[in-house]
Amino acid sequence: MKSLFSIISFTALVFTFSFAQDNVVVKRTSHFNLEKSIAIKGYDPVVFFNTDKATQANGTITHEYNGVKYFFTSTKNLNQFKTTPSKFEPQYGGWCASHMGIDGSQVESNPQCFTVNDGKLYLFASAKDKNQWEKKSMETEGNNNWNDIMNYIASRWQYLSSISNS
Repeated sequence: MKSLFSIISFTALVFTFSFAQDNVVVKRTSHFNLEKSIAIKGYDPVVFFNTDKATQANGTITHEYNGVKYFFTSTKNLNQFKTTPSKFEPQYGGWCASHMGIDGSQVESNPQCFTVNDGKLYLFASAKDKNQWEKKSMETEGNNNWNDIMNYIASRWQYLSSISNS
């Protein structure tokens, strides 16, 4: 029995230590809207800003930024992204901005339904969600809910790190 307890304790300690050693990439991407680590379903993030259109890239020009892979339609867009990646990333990890503003829920977005407002890209699940966002001006609520999600992840990671360092 003592041996079994030792094995379970050791396994839990190893799991906790390995999980706590995950870097900021894991913390950052754990709540992002990604499919196979790809953001915005393969749409070029720079095009939203430069043409006010959603354009899906073919996947030949890619760049990974903090664990998230982005696709680009041109090397010009790739280079523009590399200079200031955070400028081009979608808000709220790419989840529907309207639902993030309502209750902080992570609802799948449709890159065809978007807006660029104050230099920030917001994605929506539908045109109805986009209209609701624009009518109710839910940016403050969305920011607060997203910050709560990210703070929870950071605190959980910090707690696990402290356990592994004990």
